[in-house]
Amino acid sequence: MGSTSVRPIKSKNRECGNCSECCWALGIDELDKPQFAKCPHLIKRGDGEGCGIYGEHPPTCQSFMCGWLQADDKGMDHVPKEFSPLATGIVLHVGDTSPNIIHLTESRIGALDTEIGKQFRKWARRKYGLITSKKWYIKSAKRD
Repeated sequence: MGSTSVRPIKSKNRECGNCSECCWALGIDELDKPQFAKCPHLIKRGDGEGCGIYGEHPPTCQSFMCGWLQADDKGMDHVPKEFSPLATGIVLHVGDTSPNIIHLTESRIGALDTEIGKQFRKWARRKYGLITSKKWYIKSAKRD
């Protein structure tokens, strides 16, 4: 098994730290993990969660970097720090075919409807115009 560290990915000015929101929000085909379900390899670690198979995790996980993390690297008008996935329960990612389309995906039920979620959507529409939002309608995993 790999280390139990939280993803040590860094951009110019940001890092994952204790965030593991993508491990809830994303579907991972290699693990047969549906979207909006807790990754079976996500484990408690200190004051956060981490990957129990880090270093041996699937290519989908290895290649993913949320838009908040890569904002400075991609020139995305500096996504405000307060819109981190850990703070909002929303994972931001840039469209694969067009950098002008961004996706906001809930990692926590109802996150898009919270006050900060509404502020995040408003900011995204103002900056990018084209956004998609995916709400977590089905409780496929209980969040503690």
